[in-house]
Amino acid sequence: MTVITIDEDYAGIRFDKYLRKHFPGASSGFLYKMLRKKNIVLNGKKATGSETLKNADEIKVFFSEETYQKMRQSDDGASNFLRLAAIRTVPDIIFEDENILLLNKPAGILSQKAKPEDISLNETALSYLIHKGELSEEQMRSFRPSVMNRLDRNTSGITAFAKTYEGARYLADGLKSHSIKKEYAALVIGECGLSGQLHGYIKKDPASNLSKIVDASEGGAKAVAMEIMGSVRYDGYTLLSIELLSGRSHQIRAWLSALGYPIAGDVKYGKAENAAGRRGKQGNGRSYKQGNAQLKGTNVRGIPVTRQLLHARRLCFPDGRVFTADYPDDFARVITALENR
Repeated sequence: MTVITIDEDYAGIRFDKYLRKHFPGASSGFLYKMLRKKNIVLNGKKATGSETLKNADEIKVFFSEETYQKMRQSDDGASNFLRLAAIRTVPDIIFEDENILLLNKPAGILSQKAKPEDISLNETALSYLIHKGELSEEQMRSFRPSVMNRLDRNTSGITAFAKTYEGARYLADGLKSHSIKKEYAALVIGECGLSGQLHGYIKKDPASNLSKIVDASEGGAKAVAMEIMGSVRYDGYTLLSIELLSGRSHQIRAWLSALGYPIAGDVKYGKAENAAGRRGKQGNGRSYKQGNAQLKGTNVRGIPVTRQLLHARRLCFPDGRVFTADYPDDFARVITALENR
């Protein structure tokens, strides 16, 4: 028999979810069978798996030592931990406490890996925790810390990472309810006069990985909203401050392009055919009809631009805390050049 005592890191998690994490080598069917046969009990009683664990709960597992160890192993658990431990890149940390990390993601890396061999921001953060001694292979079997809000590969800025289950619940709830507010900075082509809330509909084509602003009547259309909170106009460009009020893929990039103000450097959404002929409503009720903006090469005022100049600038927490990610060098150089013109 093995006794497991739940600590505060796992308080609040559903019992069957904990068991699946604790026994990655076991199928869900096997674990439910063990619960029915009382080979796994919670606080000395038969359990269904739907219970919510509390701090100091006691789990008794009546497996042989051989079965217990076999169920604890996953095919790649140990090797994956060693791969993470070998990463030496240190993330740019904006804030850290016992439950969360706020990181400044550079452009050019994924938030989470798309292929097994990728080293994303997520892997970098996991490696950081391993080297700090805050994450062991044993702990990863029960809960794997993770990035909670994804940014496109070539979008930079603030990214929230949950170190603990408590942190994951807090961030997931706040991001879903929008009580944690996400603010972006976007440098667009054209002297933009948009302000206030924008409401519309978007549809993504999985084959091309392109999102498009569409009419509400189009099949598969999903409602989207954002607010233009401020703008600074330059000669031929505008720096917009945007709060996302919904969370759809490529929302800001596709929408600004559809309005005739594509983001500088955005080769995917900056073409004229992506900015043609869409009507909609601003938050003040006025109609708009965008222009037919062209992507102006790959430089701004002679400075090479190799990606969309979109930066997740701030996270605003419901308790009043505001965290800001510094502009990366490429974005800062462009802003300086525009200000000095």
